Amino acid sequence: MIRTRLRSDGGFTLLEVMVAMAVISTMMLSLSPMFVTTMRVNNQQSDRQAAIQAADDAMERVRAIQANALLTGRDPQSTVDQAVAAPAEVKTLLAGNGNTAVLGNATLAEAYLAWDDGAALGAGPTAALPTASNPLVISGVPYQQQWFIGKCGLAPPAADGSQACVPGLAGASNTPLYRIVVAVGWTDRLCPAGCTYVTTSLISSKTEEPVFSIRDSIQRVKITSPAVTQTNEMSVPVSVPFAASGSGVTWKATGLPTGLTIDPTTGVVSGVPTVAAIFSTQLTATDASAQEDYLSFSWVVNNLPTIPSQGTLTTPGSVAYTKTFVVTKSTGTAPFTGTAPYTWSWSGVPTATWTTGTPPGLTMDPATGTVSGTPNVGGSTTVTVSVTDSFKQVGTRSFTWTVTPLSVGTFTVPASKAGTAITPVTVTAAGGIPPYVSFSATNLPTGLAIDPATGTISGTPTQAKTFANVVLTVTDSSADAGSRTASRTISTWKVS
Repeated sequence: MIRTRLRSDGGFTLLEVMVAMAVISTMMLSLSPMFVTTMRVNNQQSDRQAAIQAADDAMERVRAIQANALLTGRDPQSTVDQAVAAPAEVKTLLAGNGNTAVLGNATLAEAYLAWDDGAALGAGPTAALPTASNPLVISGVPYQQQWFIGKCGLAPPAADGSQACVPGLAGASNTPLYRIVVAVGWTDRLCPAGCTYVTTSLISSKTEEPVFSIRDSIQRVKITSPAVTQTNEMSVPVSVPFAASGSGVTWKATGLPTGLTIDPTTGVVSGVPTVAAIFSTQLTATDASAQEDYLSFSWVVNNLPTIPSQGTLTTPGSVAYTKTFVVTKSTGTAPFTGTAPYTWSWSGVPTATWTTGTPPGLTMDPATGTVSGTPNVGGSTTVTVSVTDSFKQVGTRSFTWTVTPLSVGTFTVPASKAGTAITPVTVTAAGGIPPYVSFSATNLPTGLAIDPATGTISGTPTQAKTFANVVLTVTDSSADAGSRTASRTISTWKVS
């Protein structure tokens, strides 16, 4: 008889459970890097998809702009600076492999980069396609959106039928195109130096529409006013109309001079400028189909015209004289004081000797502000010079103008003895308007006389006494009778 010992199933022992948990933990730890990497890759793919969408939006903005307005406001220096700081793949698209160094040379870069020669220095960041990056935030991730515009030449088809648009390629047999490069950058753990998505397309530089446009059937708005520098002046009312083709056009503006606004319905910019400066202005016209066109230009507001202080001007008589008055100088660049062309005039406060108010013999050229001629009246007067600029604003400056007055020189009484001829002595004159016409004297000692032509006094005194208040007088050639003579009184002339 065989006995069988039955034993009930008591489950896993504690040791078996602990071993199983250790095995599971080890497997999970080995899989964790894979899970983390997978999540990172998924996140990066999501960020990249957002960057692609941002790049597509940037290209849509390009398509909304007329080809002849793509460069507006992108000044040369800002364009070169942007290209120098561009990612490597962007530089390669703009200049080709191994040739990116040319982008840092403004002279060489002109063959590879497209810009607006008429744009004001520093206007690029506010252009329709700005040279500065455009910040975006998508799903909490910050992005930087940039537009680059290069030049390339589409060469004739090769033997295999392929065609390439070669950066910087010129020549009559090559079709000139703009290469639009859009770069969208963001940061991610898998690319610590920064991730970049780049896309590019070509636009004909000779037609109104982008060659890749998918909206040819849409009637787009187009600003018909030219992108020329506007010039106005402080405190002078402004009313400048801007026009655009299209239906239901509305207007907005950025960078207008302080004190000016734009009518969103008519496109008229009006107001009174209150700050003298150079403004980088951009107008946006939007039509009923939400299509936009941009116009970028510089708006200069000058100060009112002024004339520098003159102090007292002193000029000799009977000597040819020339002087050109100017408006107060600025730093050499706008804004200026006043706006050319200028018209000049002058006037004076009448005096007893200068009844005309200005030095007779001198005339002013109203176009240049140049005074020329020969002063023919001695003395002083208050003169006011005025300048009127193109905005009919007037600047004035008053000052004293002196033509050296006529005078009798210092006179020394010669030794005089009754019955003895004196050593001849000559009366001298200065200033006034030479030549000196005549000399005269009163109360001279008896026996002495003056030569009216030379002013020489000579003779033999006949009476021993003291003669008082001898008056010596000279007459010049002044055109004004009131200033023709000058005198000097000798208080005593003693004859022993």
